[in-house]
Amino acid sequence: MKTLHILIIFVSILFVTIFATNLPASHAISGLAYFMKSNSTAKIYADFTIHTLSNQSFDIRPEILASLDDLNTKLPGLFIDAKPNSFVKNMHHMHVTYTITAKDNSKGVYPVFLYLCGTAPLVVGLNESEVSSAIYNKFFTTVYSCPAASENTPYMNVIGYSGIISKTLSIDSNNTVTVIHVDTLGLPLQTPLKQFKAGTLAKDVRCRIDLQLIIKEKDGSPACVTQDTANTLAKRGWSRQIAFELNITSNHAIDIVSIKSVPPVNPGGPAIELTLKNSGTTPITNLKAMFQLNNNYTFDFNTVTPSNPLAPGDSISDTQILIGAGFRSESSYPLVISGIENDMLPFRHSVDVNMP
Repeated sequence: MKTLHILIIFVSILFVTIFATNLPASHAISGLAYFMKSNSTAKIYADFTIHTLSNQSFDIRPEILASLDDLNTKLPGLFIDAKPNSFVKNMHHMHVTYTITAKDNSKGVYPVFLYLCGTAPLVVGLNESEVSSAIYNKFFTTVYSCPAASENTPYMNVIGYSGIISKTLSIDSNNTVTVIHVDTLGLPLQTPLKQFKAGTLAKDVRCRIDLQLIIKEKDGSPACVTQDTANTLAKRGWSRQIAFELNITSNHAIDIVSIKSVPPVNPGGPAIELTLKNSGTTPITNLKAMFQLNNNYTFDFNTVTPSNPLAPGDSISDTQILIGAGFRSESSYPLVISGIENDMLPFRHSVDVNMP
């Protein structure tokens, strides 16, 4: 049985090839930072997607380090572990919980390594305004020579937080730090069966955005599956899709107008502008889109509301910085588009797209 020692790969590459770049003063930079309190415990919940199944064992060995200048020293008051810290890649999804413990009045900014390559600033006992912009700048402009991802590499997607906040920060040419996004993920969704047993009606069970809710004909219990699986099971008469019960089509007329890179240049990840068009005949009152890359990246389209719908024929754009995104321009990736039509009917469909 083969074992992939991801941390060893990371450390050996990081020691040799980590370096900082200085952007022109006219460019703003941005990146993601984690915030937690001193003397507390935090959890990051992640879903690992395995596209190519095998009997290989896959190791996860997170680290919290002293600083970007000292990648050998571990701090006595800060600990991180992952459970499970190893799994066999014989299933398409594996949930992993990272637990971070801050003791002994620890306070400061520390590099945290979760998976595969690169670090993010872990801010303990401070808020974003108490940290020098120079520290953020060093994290956000550090460049890593990462091991090449392949179809055999699991993709990690953060699905929930507890006791910790994830913020996307921007630093302008005047070294002013601005919070441009706060991740509102709470605890991850319980499994469909746990939601059902807790008293949630089968038709009201919540699934991840990329999965479809079905009701099993045999016992009326809910399950969350891919759209292809839902279609197959429905054709065989084994289940009912809630989308069918609500008269929802899986191919709502939302067209992709464009996907393009936009300034500023950002070492932490590309700024991508996504433009969608309502090519249907009814107004859209809620709209989201999610790129499924090495992580999931959500475009919120927050201005689309019941009081400000996206009318038929109209287009709308949203720009997100894909922090830590990994993709190849010659490959296609799923874009999951979801929303609510006419403030009544939810819809969701997926299309494969090429990144710019």
